[in-house]
Amino acid sequence: MTLGVIATITILEGKNAEFEQLFSELTKQVLANEPGALLYALHRSKSDTQVYKVLEQYASQEDIKAHGQTEYFKEANKKMAGLVAAAPDIEVLDAVEFLNKRNFTGGRHVKKSDSYRLYGITHSLYTGRARSYLIKSGIPFRELSSGHESFKAEVLPESKAATIPVLVTPEGAVIRDGAAIIEYFERANGREFEPPSAKQKIISTLFELIGTSGLLRPAMHYRWNYLDENREFLHYHFIHSQPEHPEREAKAQYMMSKMQNAGMLFGVTEETMPVVETLYLEFLAALNQHLTEYPYLLGWKPSIGDFGLIGPMYAHLGRDPVPLRIMQQQAVRVARWVERMNRTDQDAPEFFNPGDYYLGDDSIPETLVTVLKILAEDLMPETRAAAEVMNQWLGENQPDPGTSAQGSLARRMFGMAEFGLRGQSINAAAQSYRFVILQKLQLQYAQLSAAEQQDVTQLLQRCGLQELLTIKLDRALGWSENQDVWL
Repeated sequence: MTLGVIATITILEGKNAEFEQLFSELTKQVLANEPGALLYALHRSKSDTQVYKVLEQYASQEDIKAHGQTEYFKEANKKMAGLVAAAPDIEVLDAVEFLNKRNFTGGRHVKKSDSYRLYGITHSLYTGRARSYLIKSGIPFRELSSGHESFKAEVLPESKAATIPVLVTPEGAVIRDGAAIIEYFERANGREFEPPSAKQKIISTLFELIGTSGLLRPAMHYRWNYLDENREFLHYHFIHSQPEHPEREAKAQYMMSKMQNAGMLFGVTEETMPVVETLYLEFLAALNQHLTEYPYLLGWKPSIGDFGLIGPMYAHLGRDPVPLRIMQQQAVRVARWVERMNRTDQDAPEFFNPGDYYLGDDSIPETLVTVLKILAEDLMPETRAAAEVMNQWLGENQPDPGTSAQGSLARRMFGMAEFGLRGQSINAAAQSYRFVILQKLQLQYAQLSAAEQQDVTQLLQRCGLQELLTIKLDRALGWSENQDVWL
């Protein structure tokens, strides 16, 4: 049950600025690291400037407890002891109507609309993830191209970065990034698509990581290294993502060339193409086998992991002519999963008497373990290498807290990570987004009981993925004003 908290804090004279700075840093940590913290905002009294009220909202009592046990909260409390006039007055309340979510917008709004607007493009991996979530959630929305005149005029100033997808709420709030869009609704709907049990929750987040980072290499390879067959299809979509103007064709060609060059940054060369394709085909066959038993990854309803995976499996690998042909010919059940992930209903008539729930007893099918073992061969060495590169960059550059950790591909890169994959050396761009999701996974693990952690650790060991629990960047990542930032 959703709970509210009001903490009333009286500050000593002359300590306001120090207190507000301390609380600002604490707020960033809470919102970046506590999925169960739905609202965390400091307010100052108009009648007595020494009195502050912290308005908090949590998904459950367990989330309140977890908040109080974090190291950064304990550290902030120690520092606050010399700033407050008395112990805070804490009031816990039951939520009567749960409408509010974390404010992702930075405070300003665009025009009010009657429905949600999703800005993206049809061939965008990350747009595909957000679109699928909206469809499966039954959320009415209108999709507009990022080339639409309103994107540049109204949306871009609020989204802070010229990337997609971007969601505009009926109230005019702007939310950039697929993960943030999904999180916005998950907080509001009681985490409908997050499995409640320990192993399934971790596996769901793991597939979110795989979909948003671990499958980029085959996704980019099959799109840009088979241009003879893909060109007409890609040209159609790229030109229609541009507004109508005399330079439309030139801009479309420029964007195609730019993305083709960007694709090279994922480590696909003449030498590495065979191993990239072999590994992908093995993954495709294993996933196809898993989907003979279940319509979704974890049973009879999609999870956050399904929405993560659908990004590359729909926008690139399930639509571009060459990989689509491969999927339809060699993995028809995967092709059907791609279809059902873009349907409002369950869309599983080939399964007789299906349920509408995740598998019981926190079970993980052996077929899914097989899928993860294959993916681990690529995911683990690249994650290790990328962490080394990024930690070196952090040591050399020491970015200020609040500095953006993202932007264009070029700005999001922190160097090239070199690693081995089945006897081939691969060089791929080290990027921050992989570690945003990995940080989420590690936080979920930290919040489990000791027994649950043991079960999860054993499962990941079987999959060859246990190191994901310990690989970390030297600086944490947070979310501020529609951007990933360094904390």
